[in-house]
Amino acid sequence: MNLFKSYKIQFTKDSLLFRLSFVILVLNIFNSCTITKDPVLAKVYNEQLRFSQIEGVVPKGTPAKDSIIMLNTYVEQWVREKLFEHDAEIRLPDKDNIERQVEKYRTSLINFAYEEFLIKQQLDTIVGDDTLKSFYDQNKEQFILESSIIRCNFIKIPKAKVKNVPLDDFWKSNAKEDKKQLIAFCRDNATLFMLEDTLWYNIEEIYFQLPKGKLDRASLSSGKQWITEDQNNKYYLKILKMVPEGELAPLSYARTQITKILNYKKKKELIDKIKDDILERESRKSNFKIYTNRSSVNTQNK
Repeated sequence: MNLFKSYKIQFTKDSLLFRLSFVILVLNIFNSCTITKDPVLAKVYNEQLRFSQIEGVVPKGTPAKDSIIMLNTYVEQWVREKLFEHDAEIRLPDKDNIERQVEKYRTSLINFAYEEFLIKQQLDTIVGDDTLKSFYDQNKEQFILESSIIRCNFIKIPKAKVKNVPLDDFWKSNAKEDKKQLIAFCRDNATLFMLEDTLWYNIEEIYFQLPKGKLDRASLSSGKQWITEDQNNKYYLKILKMVPEGELAPLSYARTQITKILNYKKKKELIDKIKDDILERESRKSNFKIYTNRSSVNTQNK
């Protein structure tokens, strides 16, 4: 059943909504008209949808016929949602609990936004190397690897891209100029490439990219390299360094995690201090009272 027919809302050529559709079209085309009033497009009980609320509903340059369809669809959807919301307000049990949840959520959003504002304004998130090293040395048990990590060079590239290119020579060369050409070529042609010597990767990330059945996982170790292929791609892998699972992660791998830990601690300390300062400030102004301390409770119970 058409909702608008059931509520006797007609979109005729004489209706305000039809005329406003063309107003929007004119605005889209000439982008120079101004609207001096804010007409009501629809009303559900005490709520109104006004012209000012539909900005962006009809993109600039939309044909007249499509503009009307898009606007009518939007208004109909608004009416449907508002009627549904009104019905829920009447029929839904325990609305007080919902209001409490909404208020709790609103409070959480405000507090979170304020915390982020204060952190951005007041917190220095740069962690010095000495601080990183000290935390690493004192908490090494936190950085035992659950899976192996590697530093490597890796390329996955369509075979058609390397048919007439000496990519194998660039790959095997240690010359800086050849390395630059390799990176430039991979940037334009490779499906995936990792040619930064200092970065660490979880070994599963790399093994997942390799063609199935071409390399044995157990054969992956420091210093080894392979060139292999499948039906569509060619693969280049060189393991520069490998640290097996169960061993201590190097500081260069752990530094990101340490930075997050230390910044989280700094954020918590900052917010706790600000809350303490606010509490002290408002206490001096007598802007709050607490009635649940022991003496008050005992006095009330006598």
